[in-house]
Amino acid sequence: MADMSEKEIKRLDSIYWHDGILDDISFSMGKRKGDIELNVRVYDDPQVPSRKRLKINFSGVLSCHISCDISELLENLKFGNISNGYFKSSSNDKRDKSLTFYMYLCDGYFQIKSKKVKMTRVKGS
Repeated sequence: MADMSEKEIKRLDSIYWHDGILDDISFSMGKRKGDIELNVRVYDDPQVPSRKRLKINFSGVLSCHISCDISELLENLKFGNISNGYFKSSSNDKRDKSLTFYMYLCDGYFQIKSKKVKMTRVKGS
């Protein structure tokens, strides 16, 4: 399992992704490692009327696959351009300490395999 606590993994698994909004993606390279940051707005559950802002940092990124139609993401920005998302342990091999994130978008897909994931709620949301 990734270099994360069980509590952090449960927090990540509890995110209700459907009708969420992907606001921003950033990549950084340096010191022989890559990082990706996603800024999203998601509901706590389907009954909550407003979305909360989350910053999700993937550090020690091993691979990333992206395919998306930007015009579709922008067109669905108000209503939600995220269809679903989930995290999965990459392997049953205890030496493989990575976690893979899958996000399905309106006409798109994201896959990020990283050594560590950290989620932070953005203040004021």
